[in-house]
Amino acid sequence: MKYKRFLNNTFMQYIMTFAQYLFPLITFPYLTRVLEPEMYGIVTYLTATITFFQIFVDYGFNLSATKEIAQNQDNKKFIGKIVGSIIQAKVLLVLASILIYTIIIMFIPILQENIILSYLYMGTVVLSIWLPDFLFRGIERMAIITNRFLVSKTITTALTFVMVQSKDDVIWIPLLNIFGSLVAILLTWYQIKKTLRIRVYFSSFRFMVSNIKISTVYFISTFATTAFGIANTFMLGVMELPLNQVAYWSLSYSLIGMAQSLYTPITNSLYPHMVARRDFKLVKKLLIIFMPLILLTTIFVWGLSDLIITILAGKQYLDAVPIFRSLLPVLIFSFPAMVLGFPVLGAIGKVKETTITTIISSLFHIMGLVVLVVSGKFTVINIAILRSITEFILLATRGYYILRMIFRVK
Repeated sequence: MKYKRFLNNTFMQYIMTFAQYLFPLITFPYLTRVLEPEMYGIVTYLTATITFFQIFVDYGFNLSATKEIAQNQDNKKFIGKIVGSIIQAKVLLVLASILIYTIIIMFIPILQENIILSYLYMGTVVLSIWLPDFLFRGIERMAIITNRFLVSKTITTALTFVMVQSKDDVIWIPLLNIFGSLVAILLTWYQIKKTLRIRVYFSSFRFMVSNIKISTVYFISTFATTAFGIANTFMLGVMELPLNQVAYWSLSYSLIGMAQSLYTPITNSLYPHMVARRDFKLVKKLLIIFMPLILLTTIFVWGLSDLIITILAGKQYLDAVPIFRSLLPVLIFSFPAMVLGFPVLGAIGKVKETTITTIISSLFHIMGLVVLVVSGKFTVINIAILRSITEFILLATRGYYILRMIFRVK
């Protein structure tokens, strides 16, 4: 079957994405009620801040290293050398992250007032050094990541209900995340050594630096794309908005993120498929099938926003409804923007162009935030509107490069 490997990897990623959606959905209503809006706002703020550092430590390797491994799927020695080099690079990036994070804590009140919690959240970033997901993506063996995720998350989710009984137990949330990461590491390296039989080779400093340089353009693009949402949450803390407003934003953006995660299996599977085969007909089919479904679903969700927020978080979060509705256009624009990004432009060697589109939209978003601050209109609802417009800018710029490529071919 022509698309057998692509479909198999997409199916496994959908299982994992469903699990990524299901596990938080199980704990989400519980934590929003047990922690109460203010403590929930602190937790989500810490989560968003740490995501910055996770992206920095990943440094685009999930794209650059995936591409190199996808092009050398049968060369185990080369794969082992790449894995070792990336681990070495991540050690340096983690050390830099801890230093930068320590400086940031000194200036952000919400982090300084919760300093132990802040450092515990950094624990999962440190441990992520030993989770080479790019390896499994590159060899198109997503079942390994999926199985690992299911086991670790089942354990930590069950323990959450046992250990977190009130907002005073909030420290258990990062501790359980650390424990889940340790379980995932053990399962991952068992598969690498026993199933795949890949030996990891640590490389020279020069080779490691070379891999960092190659991945820089991917990092810039990935960081800028993800920073849209994270920067907003971070700025809420810098501007010292009330914690309940931070909670309303975090709730709304988390729901949007959960919905967007349904796109990820397609784009993650499409990327190595396009690198190996440049199958543009498949890209066209995916857009034709999914865009009408996304549009109709978004309209349906807009109409049921009150009910959705009430069921998932409780009536005390109903003030989040206007924010959530203002973010819904992100779902419409983000799927084609994600597909046209690295799965299409990146896979055909247009990494520079992909990065330019991300930088343009990021600069637009930053300028928008500055305007809101200067004009005294830095409100959560205005940030949500800005976020939706930014996603459209990203789609429009990537569409521009695709159209230019099509007409140039003709």
